[in-house]
Amino acid sequence: MHRFAWHSCFAFSFLILTSCGRSVPHMEGIDVTTWKNDKKGCAGERLEMKEAILSQKDKLLALSELDIVDLLGKPDQEELYKRNQKF
Repeated sequence: MHRFAWHSCFAFSFLILTSCGRSVPHMEGIDVTTWKNDKKGCAGERLEMKEAILSQKDKLLALSELDIVDLLGKPDQEELYKRNQKF
């Protein structure tokens, strides 16, 4: 195989593998649809999932902000602090 073809094949494979990303983990005991529909926890359905969330917090801590939004939906409220820190 020519050197150029080998480098092109490697670059293409690397691009495909890195663009797919990893999947968001499954959270046991959490109904994501119910979580997303209970805005600000007003219906109390999020509170029922509190223990399941707390017991799996390591899964959430390993995720990026975008992965958490994909999993649980957009935050109901955000506060920006110094240097774009979000809470």
